[in-house]
Amino acid sequence: MEILNLVLTYEVDKGHLKWKVSDVSRKLKVSRSLIYYHFGKAKESILDSCYQIVAEEFYGLKKDMRPLRACSDEIMAQALRETQAIYLNNSAIVVFFHRWRFQPGDVQTRVLGIEKQFRAKLQATFPELSGEEVLALHTLMHGAVTSPFTGIEAMRIVAGVINQFLRKRFKPAPLPVDE
Repeated sequence: MEILNLVLTYEVDKGHLKWKVSDVSRKLKVSRSLIYYHFGKAKESILDSCYQIVAEEFYGLKKDMRPLRACSDEIMAQALRETQAIYLNNSAIVVFFHRWRFQPGDVQTRVLGIEKQFRAKLQATFPELSGEEVLALHTLMHGAVTSPFTGIEAMRIVAGVINQFLRKRFKPAPLPVDE
């Protein structure tokens, strides 16, 4: 994760692919050959790995992630806190995403693609939600995890608000009646 934060910081500070692998190796105090071994020689490969980590860890797009449906406020709060911890330890994620999402080009396409995948996952999980409601849910979750002021109690409240919203939209199925 340290390489993720550093590469995304360089992307923001120096520009798209205007950094050197030697800068990364020097800052992290590892050899370039170790970086090449893990990511290949192209800087694009390192950045592709960053996109994948952000998509899987920050946006929860791992294939084996459990859906949010039918979880308690506590479980929802814990999931949000885990995502917040990733953000707080890799603060360049949000800066990178916000900077590049408005600049036309390949990076914008990738950034918007990850956000679109996340919203598609929310829509698949909650098919009854409209597009605007999915966007609102995305906004609530994103705001909660990127705010450095959101402690565990505030996160529980946010989780409760999200679950309250979802409960209003999804009426529980009636229990079967014994005959």
